[in-house]
Amino acid sequence: MKKIENPNAYKATNSEVDHAHCTAPTQYAMRAECQADCVQMRSVVGRWLTVWREDRCYIRGSDSISRPIPDVDIVFSMSADAPPLDEVRWLLCCLVDCHVGAESLSVVSEYSGERVNHRNMPTLMRRPSDEVIREARDCVRHTKTCLRSDFSRLDDAIARLNAELGSEKTYLERRARQLAQLCKDGLGPEEVRNDDAKALAYGRLMAEVEWRQDRQ
Repeated sequence: MKKIENPNAYKATNSEVDHAHCTAPTQYAMRAECQADCVQMRSVVGRWLTVWREDRCYIRGSDSISRPIPDVDIVFSMSADAPPLDEVRWLLCCLVDCHVGAESLSVVSEYSGERVNHRNMPTLMRRPSDEVIREARDCVRHTKTCLRSDFSRLDDAIARLNAELGSEKTYLERRARQLAQLCKDGLGPEEVRNDDAKALAYGRLMAEVEWRQDRQ
């Protein structure tokens, strides 16, 4: 990626892209204002992605020190049947508050992180076919479903880390209830599956065992 030397301007994190891990040549690069925008933009083109890479962005101050900012550099590759750049830009413009991505999108060899003037955007994008739009929509729907499932897993991670910081009892009770439910769903001893109290007692026992094993 190119770097902007103006100390008050946006500065891309990397000057070169390593293609060794790519399944196809890297095609495009763009910038997002924050991590949440990355999720949105990835979802709308996810159907065609072969590689998606995010790098933290930095701003060089007047003291020549580079400091991290919320912006993210994105480099991605797409499959041969993917829509072209002007249609990808159109899809990005359909997203709420992701104009920075749409306006900075370019082929990777020309990427600078700078945005084109929004007044020029109508000439730089094209509406895809209905089939492409449907595929993009369905991918966004799938992403939403996956994210909803991930919320509970993130709660589990928070509870587990809190346990390391002194909330062990809270975590063990949460984990015990999860294991009790798994037991009732048929994954535990048959003699406790139909008894809530016994299933919970079994869950607490297994949570304790699991906790000790994790900390060995």
